[in-house]
Amino acid sequence: MMEGYLTKSDFKKLICSDDTTTRKQFMIAFSDKIEKFVDKIFDTYHVFKKIDQKCKGDKRRSFTAAFFYNALNSLIVSFNLLISGYLVPSGNLMRHFAESLATALLVSSEELNVLERVENNQFPVHRSLDWINRKKVASKLQINKKRLEKFRQVIKNNYNDYSHASLFSLANVFYFDQNATVLGAVYDPGKKKGYEIEIEQRLRAIASLKNAMEEYIRRLK
Repeated sequence: MMEGYLTKSDFKKLICSDDTTTRKQFMIAFSDKIEKFVDKIFDTYHVFKKIDQKCKGDKRRSFTAAFFYNALNSLIVSFNLLISGYLVPSGNLMRHFAESLATALLVSSEELNVLERVENNQFPVHRSLDWINRKKVASKLQINKKRLEKFRQVIKNNYNDYSHASLFSLANVFYFDQNATVLGAVYDPGKKKGYEIEIEQRLRAIASLKNAMEEYIRRLK
């Protein structure tokens, strides 16, 4: 947070900052949850490596693995941005995570023609969450439809606003604890409850990714 009339050097500092101070404040406030996320990411990475080892030059398996990996990476970067004080881009990547996960499942199926459309850049990835929720598609992928619909609604209800200049995203340029405005990264104690909710959403997201990958491995056998 910067106050008063800003100078050119202030903007250079802002642009080149590594956000260490902000991240330390998050780590103090949420140390246990951060460690829990690291543990879950590490466990999920091990599951991904099993998928990667099963590719063996197979195109469908390779595309599936790539989208699973993209989902994993998006979630890691999203969490990093969150605890660095960048809530809006962090939330935007949650939508990216969900679309990557959904597309991984869609391209994994031989009964769907999604892989061919993805290869030719003709598949609407931004609608992958809607595609995977179709009754026939969910059935072919052997997905629990109730669990899937809950996941889809969480993403749509919570993270669409991060991708647009909504009132929700606008709130992130205001420092609630001191009634001030923000440029760049910040830890705002007035938003602590909101931060906690966001961390919990990412913990649930990594569990969803791990479950989806484990189910995919079972289908490969």
